Amino acid sequence: MVNFFANERMQEYLEGADLMQKKITIAGINCLLKWDFEGLDLKIPAQFISEFNTPALTYRINMFDKKLYEKICSGRFLCDINDKKFIEFDNKIAAVILHNPQRPYFTLFSQKNPEDLQVYIFDKELKSASIMELLFFESLLPCFNGFMLHSSLIDYEKRGIMFSAPSGTGKSTQADLWNKYTGARIINGDRVILRRTDDIWWANGSPWSGTSGISLAENVPAKALLILRQAPENRLEKLPAAQAVKAIVSEAMMPYWSDEMTGRTIELAGDFVSKVPTYMLYCRPDRGAVEIVKQMVLNI
Repeated sequence: MVNFFANERMQEYLEGADLMQKKITIAGINCLLKWDFEGLDLKIPAQFISEFNTPALTYRINMFDKKLYEKICSGRFLCDINDKKFIEFDNKIAAVILHNPQRPYFTLFSQKNPEDLQVYIFDKELKSASIMELLFFESLLPCFNGFMLHSSLIDYEKRGIMFSAPSGTGKSTQADLWNKYTGARIINGDRVILRRTDDIWWANGSPWSGTSGISLAENVPAKALLILRQAPENRLEKLPAAQAVKAIVSEAMMPYWSDEMTGRTIELAGDFVSKVPTYMLYCRPDRGAVEIVKQMVLNI
């Protein structure tokens, strides 16, 4: 794991304390955002704003640099991931967002020091990208023994149950059914961060919630992962480890810009399925889907 707490990092943090800044914590990872100009509206969800002494990730926010962007565009294209283009140049990685080709935004970091990131925004109002997109967070999670999964998450009596599937399959529907029939709390409706801490896998809410709009800054021990498939009747099958890892990889935010980070994510997925049972849930949008999981997974 990367050492994020070197003395040099702390000194740099203290020296930059007079800059404008915002502190946020996502899945237990402390992130410091700092900038030196007026009028920036970050629009960060309030529940993720926090206080801490030492950041694990530091983001310096800058205004757009045309010459630097031209250098980036001449670099080696790596891949496209989640609306970002990843480009390598001068031993650095750039993640470029082009929702509007006339208003590019990008995040830049050194491969040797991924904990220090430079964010370049085209306008202070962030009209064509959100600061949360520019955090590049999902691709750095393997450094923190974690990965992000396209999934909803509920807390049922301090047990985390996740429903993972492609968009439109019923993740939010199943979470809503558990809320309706069992009183389970919905922590997130679209993107869940799974992190291993002291050999325990925790399911964490994230600021990325898709169309559900549900994004709580909470976590719960992971009890079960349910891969959803729509079906005419409800039934449940426990997946063998290899199939479970394959299912996770297909719905995880994979860091394909780096072979090393991709391999690390697959290793973490393997460890996850060795400790947290993963099932295929063939389901209808009804109470029966809740009951079959309670009986076969929770033994209730």
